[in-house]
Amino acid sequence: MGEFSTTPKFRGKKLTLTYENGAYCNKLMDTETGERLRKSTILTFTCDREMMAKASISYVGSSNDCSYYFEIRSHHACPTVSKANNLAAAWIFVFIVFAAFLVFYFSGGFLLKQMKSKQVTKV
Repeated sequence: MGEFSTTPKFRGKKLTLTYENGAYCNKLMDTETGERLRKSTILTFTCDREMMAKASISYVGSSNDCSYYFEIRSHHACPTVSKANNLAAAWIFVFIVFAAFLVFYFSGGFLLKQMKSKQVTKV
């Protein structure tokens, strides 16, 4: 099948995982280098939101009994929205409370100043 790979890559819109440098293929040679070819496997992950249980693995085909292709259908392959930062909501709340405090502080100071000036004029 090939050496284990942990880095999936996008090929077009498909997420794929490739296993390369497996066992030598029987009597197959690379036309450019003249070296024996090694087995490889390509796994293609497909989003299927209806499958909530185990993933479904399907054998698609092979090339020269040296390269193998599989399709894996799972809800785990579906794109997701990144998780929201819960701390952001807390900071927004703190900002609103702080803004309200500033409004009450300055408007209260202004009203207090107005009331004192009216008391001085009455005396």
